[in-house]
Amino acid sequence: MSVSDAEQCHPQLPVTRDGLRLVLETALDAVVVMGPDGVVADWNDRAVTVFGWSRDEAVGQPMADLIIPERYREAHRIGLQRYLKSRQGNVLGRRIELSGIRKNGEEFPVELSVSPIQDGVRILFLGCLRDLTEHYALHLARAEIARVTQRMAMDEVTASNRSRGQPTFGSNRIKWNKREDLTNEFVDVLRNLGLSIFPEH
Repeated sequence: MSVSDAEQCHPQLPVTRDGLRLVLETALDAVVVMGPDGVVADWNDRAVTVFGWSRDEAVGQPMADLIIPERYREAHRIGLQRYLKSRQGNVLGRRIELSGIRKNGEEFPVELSVSPIQDGVRILFLGCLRDLTEHYALHLARAEIARVTQRMAMDEVTASNRSRGQPTFGSNRIKWNKREDLTNEFVDVLRNLGLSIFPEH
């Protein structure tokens, strides 16, 4: 999340209803507004896409039941009550990574930042969430590509060392088969990433 994204998602206090609506409509990330009772007060279109719940389904429901895995819900409730009593919270004003849950029950990694905002006489919590699924998939794919590439390079060195002198037809065939296997593995990694080393016709 860039600095401009963070500023857009977390306006300075206090905030008007029109200002909050502007944040909800223009933020690139999922934005969830929660009341002091833990109930969803608002929910933008990106949140619909990320979590699967429509705005009508989400508003008025306990936020924890919609987007927080069950094993973390009690800690969320305790943290909310602690903040309401002391105005101190461990996650407020920070960017953290944790697990979210979609409507279909799928857990996935999210980046979360939460800010308290004042809406008239009551306090609200503005949460901005970014789905990190593609980020982690890309990281894993890059690591896999690096692993396969390293294997290809090591096998090339090994084959080169073994072939010094008089290579035989059989050894060349084995070397070619190993190279072909690694190349196919490399192509499979790229395909799983949605990439290709071959031009489209």
